[in-house]
Amino acid sequence: MVDTLVAKCRKVAARREGSSPGSRGLGHRRLNLTVPLKIHRWLASAVSVKGTSHFVTGEPCQDYCIARRFGEAQILALSDGAGSCGLSGIGAQAACIGFVRSVRGLLAPYLSDPAALDSFLEQSTKRDWSFAIEGARELVERVAIKRGVDANRSMACTFLGAVLGRSAGIVLQIGDGAWVAEVGPGRFGCVTWPENGEFGNETFFLTQGQWREHLQFETIPKFHGLRSLMGFSDGVETLCLNRATLTPISSFFRRLCDIRRSGSQLEFERALGEFLQSSRVTEKSDDDCSIVGACREGF
Repeated sequence: MVDTLVAKCRKVAARREGSSPGSRGLGHRRLNLTVPLKIHRWLASAVSVKGTSHFVTGEPCQDYCIARRFGEAQILALSDGAGSCGLSGIGAQAACIGFVRSVRGLLAPYLSDPAALDSFLEQSTKRDWSFAIEGARELVERVAIKRGVDANRSMACTFLGAVLGRSAGIVLQIGDGAWVAEVGPGRFGCVTWPENGEFGNETFFLTQGQWREHLQFETIPKFHGLRSLMGFSDGVETLCLNRATLTPISSFFRRLCDIRRSGSQLEFERALGEFLQSSRVTEKSDDDCSIVGACREGF
């Protein structure tokens, strides 16, 4: 069944790669993981580093990501500010914080009850999670109003969000970047795929009016076989996605998971930050780079 999931992940990638700028999101698709797995706690991390191009221009890092745990819920969020918008890094931060706040409120009745949380996550729909996206948008808008600017013109940003319980989860995405899941020992597949427009560097933003048309939503009903989930900004895409085969580069994610499981969160985030700023990365990407994710402990 792992092979079946990998095939589904490739279909997700193919559909995204061939979609038109006006195409709608993937909608509600269930991923069936059926290899029994002992439940282990999540080890989460979030790292953003400034790209070399921004060092040259003197601009700040315009990426932001965050990993927060409330009760039994592990929340992950990542946002990449548009390079053409002067305050997009502030917008990215507001989007992630707004999402986390909204999700905490949405899940408040379930945070102390693992079974109830998993049931809600498993049965939730794209419409349910539009509430959390609205929360992210509202905080960006409030920050923009305080600064006297238009949110979409000055704070445009993409968005990736995920919520994991003990045995169920969901992922959301607007724009480029992607979510990649480890669906078996060393086996990785794309749960979402970057959405670009007519041109390679064109994408879609959380802040735009038509955001619902570009919202990707996936439910993961059971963690039987799911060992890790990682999201990343477009600055990392050239390092970890094979666009010819529409698959993730497994060696990249395997190394990250091995390092995360072998050390503390602080040690991993320091090592990942150093790696993302190394010549191995900067020779392939001069953009800001962000990775947020969670790995099962004990593998």
